[in-house]
Amino acid sequence: MNQWLQRLAVFALIVSLVLGGLGWATVEALRLEEHKRQSTAESKRAEQLRSAMWRLDCWIAPHLAREDSRPFAHYSALHAPIPAMTRHTDPLPVGAVRIPSPLLDLQLPDWALLHFQYSADSPAGLCWQSPQVVPPQLAERLRGKPFDLPLRNVTPSRSRLLDDISQKFSASLLLATVKDYSMLSSPADVALDMKNSEYLSQNPSWNFYGNQAAAVPNNSPDRQVPSQAQFGGNDDFGNRLQVLQKSRQPSRSGVERNPVIDLDQLTGAKESPGVPQSVELGGMVPLWFPYANQPDYLLLVRYARLGSKDVIQGIVTDWPRLQADMKELISDLLPDATFRPAPDGVAERSDRLMTMLPVEVDPGPLPPPPARGWTALRVGLVLAWIAAFIAIGAVALGGWSLIDLSERRIRFVSAVTHELRTPLTTLRLYLDMLTGGMIKDEKKKEEYLQTLAMESERLHRLISNVLDFSRLEKQHAKASPVEVPVQELVESIRATWSERCMTAGKELVVESRLNETAQIVTDSALVQQIVGNLIDNACKYSRSADDRRIWLRTQPDGEGMIAVEVEDGGPGVLHAERRTIFRPFRRGKSADVTAGGVGLGLALAQRWTAMLGGKLEYCKGAIHGGACFRLKLPIGEVPQAS
Repeated sequence: MNQWLQRLAVFALIVSLVLGGLGWATVEALRLEEHKRQSTAESKRAEQLRSAMWRLDCWIAPHLAREDSRPFAHYSALHAPIPAMTRHTDPLPVGAVRIPSPLLDLQLPDWALLHFQYSADSPAGLCWQSPQVVPPQLAERLRGKPFDLPLRNVTPSRSRLLDDISQKFSASLLLATVKDYSMLSSPADVALDMKNSEYLSQNPSWNFYGNQAAAVPNNSPDRQVPSQAQFGGNDDFGNRLQVLQKSRQPSRSGVERNPVIDLDQLTGAKESPGVPQSVELGGMVPLWFPYANQPDYLLLVRYARLGSKDVIQGIVTDWPRLQADMKELISDLLPDATFRPAPDGVAERSDRLMTMLPVEVDPGPLPPPPARGWTALRVGLVLAWIAAFIAIGAVALGGWSLIDLSERRIRFVSAVTHELRTPLTTLRLYLDMLTGGMIKDEKKKEEYLQTLAMESERLHRLISNVLDFSRLEKQHAKASPVEVPVQELVESIRATWSERCMTAGKELVVESRLNETAQIVTDSALVQQIVGNLIDNACKYSRSADDRRIWLRTQPDGEGMIAVEVEDGGPGVLHAERRTIFRPFRRGKSADVTAGGVGLGLALAQRWTAMLGGKLEYCKGAIHGGACFRLKLPIGEVPQAS
């Protein structure tokens, strides 16, 4: 028992190591697969976000470039062209000719609510102005003959919005903020530009808006925004910033070559000649206002210097409308995207920050990764587990068979040694006594000679069983079926075993329920050997039975079969041993005490039965509940000679 426990413990250890290693590899492989699925989903989302950011920046860049290139004078409802002349090229006085701003009728984006300008040095009531907010008398005159201007951008809502921002905005704060973001071409500004450029290299996202805004001259033509095929590098924000800055290369001399009339003269009622003044312009800056922590309005503003006066020009945007337009623009890539103000130009992730606007794009929740399904990895793991279990089963079966074979050999050697020693000892003893003349009584001699005959017969059966089993193992034995009368076969068995049963103290009782003329096609010798082994076992294992009879019965058993039963009055076979007793060298637990033998009788009987096409089975005895073995044989047909 201890050996079995040791073997089982070693086998369990090996199995646990194999399954543990395979389980760890499986868990790691599935974890890596899940990580790969998540990485694939995140990479897809990152690619969608990258494409969406390029699309947004490239969409808004032309609008900013167009506003950057808008002349200073367009922010006045009426401005004076310089020089102005007659058709005969005679010069006209400065300010004698005035033309309306294109912003009165220009088709503007839906999100551009109002173009405005602010000058701190203008008379009271004229600091905040818009080319789209004009006095009613002037609007009526421009709409009438001979001008017939539709003035589609002159609306009451724009007038109300101008009043709102003039009251809500802190003009000094707005001017200081815009000047801080804007750089002009004075020496001091150039030094500031160098300082900011140095800071930009360390904090690109924070200082970008100031640098790029000051980099655009007012007379820049609309530039073509590059396609994504021109992109490169790993930093998406830096790539977009670099490419889009190159598309809007600065000219530090932001001076308009065509001077305009002073703002006070253009907006006043006087028509006195004006004095031309030069204008310096900064670039258009996207700016959340009034406060960074309270971004009510997204403004596109620029700083200008009219002579010695500070002027702010810009656009009030409709942020909800701009959000809707941007969301529609990238709805095929990021349908759940939302937009958040980034007033200071800083976001947790720079790849979500627009380069043209201080806006952070939230792509929304990550979509679920693709369904797992039966991937190649999972199929491989399943096959690996199946192979592992098959291998473990094969090793277990092989080890069990090897151990069983080893134990069978040990039992066989032990049993054969014991079975050979007993008859040989008896033979030597009795022969020594007979040959030495120690036995003088003739009756005693006869008794000794019978004992010698029985022991020699026992030795003969033992050797015959071993040789027969060896032939069966090598598949050399073959049956020779012939037609035999059943009654003749039974009588032959009776004649052979009646005397032996009497010698063993038993009585062989033959009962036949078959027709006297019944015949069977079988190998008579094999049947006699099978039944003889069963009778011999009944004699040995029922020695202590009160009923000394052994029954030999023949009866029909279904269509085309007959049954030969051998029953004794002994204790029978334990239920747990009823399957193992038919295995070679297997005997019951009490077999060694009850009777000798090597455990080949029933194994040979079962294999011979299989050769005859029959079946041998154990059943409980009908009379005393002892052992009963039923041999079922097919009636068969006589084989035709070839």
